[in-house]
Amino acid sequence: FKNTITAAALAASTSTAHAGAGFDITGNDIYPICTNPATEMACTMFVAGVIKGYLSAAAIETSGEITYCVRPGVTVQQIKDIFVKKLRETPKLRDLDASIKVYTSAKRAGVLYKCDELTRRRKN
Repeated sequence: FKNTITAAALAASTSTAHAGAGFDITGNDIYPICTNPATEMACTMFVAGVIKGYLSAAAIETSGEITYCVRPGVTVQQIKDIFVKKLRETPKLRDLDASIKVYTSAKRAGVLYKCDELTRRRKN
């Protein structure tokens, strides 16, 4: 666990982008952490934080109404796997913000979507 926290702190402190006052973590920063068995839990926690943060922000913007959902049965580990696969397959985009890549890869994989889409899917 100590190595996990150290890896997360290292990723945050070594980010090459500084527009977010130290909060910007790029794919280049997180990819080595995500692909190292000794530190991949830090990657999983990063992905969980990004998804939870996004869902919370979306709810805050709509006065607490839950507007985005994660497909039932999908685990954080699966979302992390989708994210890491995207980083591996598109190294030319690793300089971009990692949190945006978590969101876009989850959305494109169909695991993150507007909650009313789930209602429509169940009716069909």
